[in-house]
Amino acid sequence: EAGKTECWLVLHARPGSEIFLGLRHGIDRAALVHELARGSADQCLNAFPARAGDFLFVPAGTVHAIGAGVLLAEIQQSSDTTFRLFDWNRTDLATGQPRELQVEHALESLDFDLVSPPPVNVGDTPASSNCVPLLGPDQCPHFVVTWRRVLTSDSIGEIDRCHVLVCLNGSGQVSGGGEQIPARPGDCLLLPAGGEFTCQASKPLEILDAWVP
Repeated sequence: EAGKTECWLVLHARPGSEIFLGLRHGIDRAALVHELARGSADQCLNAFPARAGDFLFVPAGTVHAIGAGVLLAEIQQSSDTTFRLFDWNRTDLATGQPRELQVEHALESLDFDLVSPPPVNVGDTPASSNCVPLLGPDQCPHFVVTWRRVLTSDSIGEIDRCHVLVCLNGSGQVSGGGEQIPARPGDCLLLPAGGEFTCQASKPLEILDAWVP
């Protein structure tokens, strides 16, 4: 009911692909409704060229869309709600009908005063950095996100909170509590609170490490 905050890390992007995040400067509700009626609401959105390593923060109330040719990892508040404002005038291949929109709900959910920051690219950090904070508790009260690179072995997890790991590149395993769990690209692991865990890399392992502050 209060919206859904999320963040994205682009893993792969075809040349020319884009991500849409937030409304362009000067677009208010009336302007957006006008373009929706014309079938050109995409002209109201900020468009960013997508490249691997881009990290984007999407606070609740931000209109957003992922363009074709983009593969990303997403961390979000737990929610099954999606209010679809615009669908690029597409039709469903099976039915020939457009997908259902929730325009009024979407308009009520939008924060027209939000200013979306441009993407931050993990690849722009120094090559020696093996731990890059991407989203801190001062920016987002719902979750904290850090990009980590494990070259050989590193401890992970905390006594008082659980962690969610999203494996991006490389390979290895996470050990703890008498268990050894493989870590490969695309794997997601939940580390319970109170445990001592070790992340070991057989090939340099890149992960997203997320937890509730």
